[in-house]
Amino acid sequence: MMLTTVKKEGFQGCLFSKNCDLSQVVITFTGSDGGISNAKIIASFYEKHSIASLAIGYYKTKQTPDSMSLIQIEYIEKAILWLRLKGYKQIYIDALSKGTELALLVASTYKEIDILILRSPSYFISEGLDRNGQPSSTSCWSINKEEVNYTKYKFRNISVFKQLIKNKEFSLLKYNNDKVINVASIINFEKISSKMLLIYSENDTVWDSKKSCIKISELYTNNKIVCKAYNYISHLMLPKLNLFKKILFKIERRHFIRSLKERKDMNKKIIDFIKNSQNM
Repeated sequence: MMLTTVKKEGFQGCLFSKNCDLSQVVITFTGSDGGISNAKIIASFYEKHSIASLAIGYYKTKQTPDSMSLIQIEYIEKAILWLRLKGYKQIYIDALSKGTELALLVASTYKEIDILILRSPSYFISEGLDRNGQPSSTSCWSINKEEVNYTKYKFRNISVFKQLIKNKEFSLLKYNNDKVINVASIINFEKISSKMLLIYSENDTVWDSKKSCIKISELYTNNKIVCKAYNYISHLMLPKLNLFKKILFKIERRHFIRSLKERKDMNKKIIDFIKNSQNM
């Protein structure tokens, strides 16, 4: 395992590359959960399938900002350049939740990404979050120090705890499904050439990722896209979930065995997609 730092390489990352060649590498990151632990779970999954992977922490780590506000997408650009210098030929991104916004911005800004795997995706840029998890009145992202257009939250006070008590599960639908989409915040899919695998849950309690997948399929017209739906997995579409994370979601705790089977199927579909991407 090789570690990088923002001070030295320009980004914080952890390269998983045991028994992997230089033919391909997957950059992994997640969303408003912050940190790097969930990105490492995804990266470790790829390493077990002999695919090198670089987990990146861009927010809520010791080396990165403590708020999801005006995060520089240059973190990912520097990671791409670093991987090229290491000799990796094809570079992919696997992102989850709000991380899919970053993945799409990167793919529409730089022409280095061969494959995008988007778990519980969004098709537009949402308002950022401050260190207390409240709307920041800024974009999540910046490019060359310029703020990226975003869609505001209608609610100015977000209470995860109140929604957890009310819905008896982790749910942010109240806040995310009531937005008036700023057209300027929609990703420019015409600038993306990557092959895409979109994965969503029919029972997403964070936002309507099914609608996002439909919108992306409409906006992305180069026929290099595959969309896969699941019924018993939650918004948190990691390769595996510990018990605490599973009980946060009704669908996962009520259909424990089915969710395990679907997650196993999801993992297989992802590896198959990568293997078959050369024929797309």
